Amino acid sequence: MNLVVSDASPIRYLVVIDAIHILPKLFLNVIIPEYVIATELQGRNTPAKVKDWASNPPSWVDVRRPAKSETAAGKVHRVIGRS
Repeated sequence: MNLVVSDASPIRYLVVIDAIHILPKLFLNVIIPEYVIATELQGRNTPAKVKDWASNPPSWVDVRRPAKSETAAGKVHRVIGRS
């Protein structure tokens, strides 16, 4: 499966340079975390063009919430083998 999970930077710059259309040509599945769409691509210093794109992403974008929320302490305990 050809899959990409993206953070804000590549999306932001591809929108700004009018090249966002290449993603669905390169990847079958493009997943962007809900937090990235709602926060990082809608921030105060985000260009209007990017905000507009993020407020109505194309149908080929799969916006998802994390499957499980985990605290930093929980990650550390899991990594070192404590519960």
